[in-house]
Amino acid sequence: MKPIVFLGPSLPLAEAKNLLDATYRPPVSMGDVYRATLQGPTVIAIVDGLFEQTPAVWHKEILFALSRGVRVLGASSMGALRAAELAAFGMEGVGQVFDAFHSGELNDDDEVTIAHAAADDGYRPLSDAMVNIRAGLRAAREAQLIGVDAHDRLLAAAKGMPYWERSWGALWTRAGELGIAAAELETLREHVERTRPDVKRADAIALLQRLQREQEGLRTGGDEAPPTPPRPAAFDFEPTYFWEQMILVEDAVEAAEAQTTVPTSGSAAEAVTLEALRRHVRLYDARARPALQTALLLYLADRQAKRHGLPRGPEAIDALLTALADEVNRRLPKALERLGDLPATVRAVKQKQLILRELGLRAVSPADAGLTLEQLLAWHERKLGPLVGSADEHAAAAGFTSVEEFIAELVLEYLAQNTTAPA
Repeated sequence: MKPIVFLGPSLPLAEAKNLLDATYRPPVSMGDVYRATLQGPTVIAIVDGLFEQTPAVWHKEILFALSRGVRVLGASSMGALRAAELAAFGMEGVGQVFDAFHSGELNDDDEVTIAHAAADDGYRPLSDAMVNIRAGLRAAREAQLIGVDAHDRLLAAAKGMPYWERSWGALWTRAGELGIAAAELETLREHVERTRPDVKRADAIALLQRLQREQEGLRTGGDEAPPTPPRPAAFDFEPTYFWEQMILVEDAVEAAEAQTTVPTSGSAAEAVTLEALRRHVRLYDARARPALQTALLLYLADRQAKRHGLPRGPEAIDALLTALADEVNRRLPKALERLGDLPATVRAVKQKQLILRELGLRAVSPADAGLTLEQLLAWHERKLGPLVGSADEHAAAAGFTSVEEFIAELVLEYLAQNTTAPA
């Protein structure tokens, strides 16, 4: 699967596509990384993000992705902030902005925050990032185009502006109030117009180029810039109350976008509506109960699969039966009771326990039933159904802890079915 990259004003989309073949998405916000993780990518890269008009991407989402073995990289803007905050948990940072935040040189989010146009206008920047102004002033000072005093006054003036008003143009207007010599200011202006300092852009490019080099190395089999393998998560992901609430919100959004018709083998015009299907099924209780219970099972399985990063849909049930085997086993008595099968199942288990006591054994083998292993497995095929692969594979698929446990239980089943039950 291609890397998923969240990109906005830091770099035009057309330029990004020329650098890296990836799935590009708008600036990240709450829920986006969670949904992306469920799609099974190996790499998620965050460049830009939203934070005022919508809740910002949660740290918890990124931890969720990392706990599922997804590499998450960040650079330039929101990505650099989150990478600096989550570096200890395995998120990878790229570029100068990340380095400055990770080292503690920078701390304020407004260093990377800008005003920008809407998606229809390509998220075009409408103000200048503080990190870019900071870099431009520092370069001019180091080149001795401006003095230290002018540098410090201009830097403080830019930092004092609201991020949506901050720009080189606004700084030139304010400079007249700062007592900076006109010649010095003109030299700085020419330098900025000539170099167009843009650290955020450079960092976004560096991130995409890094992923491109890694992809190229994988395609050619070379060892230049090999991808960094995801580190095993050094933490246990805890699904907190607020995490569960976010999942509920995501489920509601998904439900609102769900299909309202049920496809049939005929044309689209012959499809039935979900409402018509609901009315038909619920009219007759004997028909409704099994269908509704199965639908509930599928819903709960989807919820749990999302929490655990497992496949969704009908295959989620099989995946969860394996992943949550202990939880499922503990609920077997209640399940059998609900199905009305508990008394008969308990009688059958007691019969097997009696057979063990009469044999004076703690466990049995095929020889205790007068059979070879091959004969025992052939009996299984005739009486209980075909095996799933080999005996080892079948034991694992059925949820036994070992093939020995499976064989011993099968021997007891053979003896129970071929022994007269006590009165």
